[in-house]
Amino acid sequence: MKKLLLTFVSAALMIVMLAVPAAAADLPNVTDAAELMTEQQLATLEEMSEDIAQKYGCGVYIVTVGDYRDLEDTDIQTCAEDLYEYFDLGVGEEKNGILLMLSMEERDYALIAFGQKAHYSFTDYGSRVLAGEFLDNFRSDDWYGGFYDYVERSGEMLALAESGTPVDDYAEDEPEYTPPSRADRIRMSVIIGLVLGVIIAAITCGVFKRQMKNAVKAVGAERYIAKENGMVMHDRFDRFTHQTVHRERIVHEQRGSGGGHGGGTTVNSHGFSGHSGKF
Repeated sequence: MKKLLLTFVSAALMIVMLAVPAAAADLPNVTDAAELMTEQQLATLEEMSEDIAQKYGCGVYIVTVGDYRDLEDTDIQTCAEDLYEYFDLGVGEEKNGILLMLSMEERDYALIAFGQKAHYSFTDYGSRVLAGEFLDNFRSDDWYGGFYDYVERSGEMLALAESGTPVDDYAEDEPEYTPPSRADRIRMSVIIGLVLGVIIAAITCGVFKRQMKNAVKAVGAERYIAKENGMVMHDRFDRFTHQTVHRERIVHEQRGSGGGHGGGTTVNSHGFSGHSGKF
């Protein structure tokens, strides 16, 4: 791995290394070995990335290559993680940073983060949101536009995380549940009781009405005379006296801070989070 990476530095990054003092061993924030951008564009992105790193204590890195498999025969996400570790990227003791790597041969990308601050700022959901900022540009071969959106949006997400509101699925899509007050529950019970009373009364009246449709006027007095061992009822009343209402509390489960659909960040055994894909 180290031999291949040293070859990568001496060959693919020769143009960049010429512009860096000989004593410098760190990889620049923006490394365009695939030569997708102009020098002015590179300078702009480098300045933006440096400002973000100084302001939020988290590096924002870009690396482009012709084919990541020239570096190592793995997958692009593992390759990006190895680059991050080998060149000792990141800011502070925790080496906080986020890196976007592009491989042009088969249009692969990897977006990885390292360090507690980076994991908190770029959650699983936030990583997908961030990818959406640049993938539309890359699919149209707008390289500078995609990288500019990536760096700018990374700064915005770091600012949100610093304020205590990182971009996450449960935080953005679902408002916090607030149980109804006692007064609201009482009002709802009264309304439900009145509605049920009206419905029951309407049903009862409808039944009686249908039963009375076959009634005819008697022409003989014998119809109104009490029978032997029995009697004829001329009047009948139904009175609604009370009702029973059953109430059941609905408990809304709050999502936790772990990885996956419930929000948060999934970190692998090497300490990295992120994902990879095609553009």
